[in-house]
Parts: sequence; structure tokens; C-alpha cells
Amino acid sequence: MKRIIHICLWLLTGIFAEVSLSAQNPFIYHKGKTYKDVAAYRMEEIIDLNTHTPSTPILYEQQVPEHQSTLSYKVALPLYVRGIFFSRDSRPGDYQWPNNTNRLLPWMFNHLEDLTRSDYASIPSNALPSASGDALLLELADGEYLFAKAIAGSNSLSWFQVNQDGTLTLYVSTLGEDALTGRLPLLIFRKSSSVYHVFSDAYDSLIADKAVSALRKRADKQYFNAFDYLGWCTWEHYHYDIDETKILNDIDAIEASGIPVRYVLIDDGHIANKNRQLTSLVPDKKTFSERMEPHHEAQTSR
Repeated sequence: MKRIIHICLWLLTGIFAEVSLSAQNPFIYHKGKTYKDVAAYRMEEIIDLNTHTPSTPILYEQQVPEHQSTLSYKVALPLYVRGIFFSRDSRPGDYQWPNNTNRLLPWMFNHLEDLTRSDYASIPSNALPSASGDALLLELADGEYLFAKAIAGSNSLSWFQVNQDGTLTLYVSTLGEDALTGRLPLLIFRKSSSVYHVFSDAYDSLIADKAVSALRKRADKQYFNAFDYLGWCTWEHYHYDIDETKILNDIDAIEASGIPVRYVLIDDGHIANKNRQLTSLVPDKKTFSERMEPHHEAQTSR
């Protein structure tokens, strides 16, 4: 049978650029850097999601203290049955949120402090959840849903931290030494009787506020044609342990299954390297044959 599955190669390479930083902001990323319990100016006002009814769904700080680069707020939550916290996974010595994070994972809990336990089930990752994250979904005791998301401003970034005692803290920072100024966006939150509408309502509100967002709905965006079809990526199944035989066997299995997968994404691990450092931009000859050639109809996207 003629294969109808297009094999796409995804080369993940670092793009390095020299950036001119002002003397006020010497912040440097380095491996292992974490903002857990970072030193911050504690604001007296509590963000109470039980009673707070802002005029808009986005909560702003109108009175920013002078000469402060990082603020923190205690967040009071309504009674809830269960919830999901969105953060990356936490690996010893690895980058920590909000430093160099490329994904968010949904961590289920009955009590927020569950996320801080060393015996957490580690699903959907094989590592533990990071206590610092981007968003929170709660199923409330009254049957409604609450979604809260930390947001960024022109010179600030907000994030949530789950504490050992099950409380929640909101941080907002420049991530440097320059001071927070102006009308400061902190978070967006919405309530709804529908778990679907609580997300769509929040993002509709975020898209509408051009001061904090340049987002557009997926329906309003144009994607290259691979996104019109179902695909499968090798990374979560194999990580770096891939070769041509495995990929071809899996493609045969996909075709035999009848699942309408049109694209297979061969992720990191197929490019020639030595000690995980690239030696060429061609497939590794030890694991992939020289038959792999570019598809003339392939499309690239910047």
C-alpha cells in the first residue's frame, strides 16, 4: 500500500541572539534557578475570589509601591470540591517556572496541598508537579466552576505558588531589578456553571483587553496544512531512543489501526550528534538510513 502519511522532521535547535540589556535589568537565566518563595513585598490587600467582583474580569493593581520589583498577594479561594493546577513538571536541578518553561501540564487535586506531597501520583508526567504555575481551575462546592489565570504586563509577569499548607500566593515581578510601575495587571478570573464556558469566557475577556493581550482565537488564525489533520509525535513515547525501524513499524501499526493519522512528527533524537551536541543537520547515520530525503512539497513556517 502506498504510504499516505507524510513524515515531518522537526529540528529543535537553539537560536542565540545577543540582546542589549540595560543596567537596571541584569537578570540572567541559569539552570536550576527557581522563584519558589522568592523575596517579595507582601501587599496588605488579599485577593479574595469569594467576594471580589471587579468591574472587569481582569484584576489590576492601581497603587504600585515605589521601588519594588516583586510583589506578592495572599489569594483566598472559595470552597471547592476538586481542581486542576496548570504548571510544568519539577525535576531536581532543572529549569523551574517561570524560567524557560515550554509547556503546562494539568495536575489534578482534591486539596491544593496534594500538589506539594512527595508521593503525588506524578500524572501526567513521570516527575512531580512544580508548585509555581500559570492557572487554576476549581469545581466549587455550589456546582459552579472558577478559572483563574496569572497574566503578564508590558514589564511584568504574574504566577501562582501553591504553598505547603494548601494556601495560594500570587506573585508579580519584573524578574529583574527594575521597578514595577503603572497600572499593573495581576490575574483574570471568571465563574460559570459550565466548565467549557468558564474557559471561553476568560479568554474572550483576555483577548478583548488589548493592554495585556495580543491573543487571537484559533478560529481567526491561519495555520499550515498539517494542523488540519491528526498527527502523532515520537517524543512522549520514545524521547531520544528512536531509529528508522521503530518509526516505520509504528507507521505500519498506525495504518493498520485505521486511525486517521496523516502526519508523524519525528522529534529530537534523529539528528547526528555527539554527546547530545549537534555535529550535523542531517539524520544520524547510525539510526537512520540515507534514504531520508526532504519532501519537495514540505512547507515551513516562521
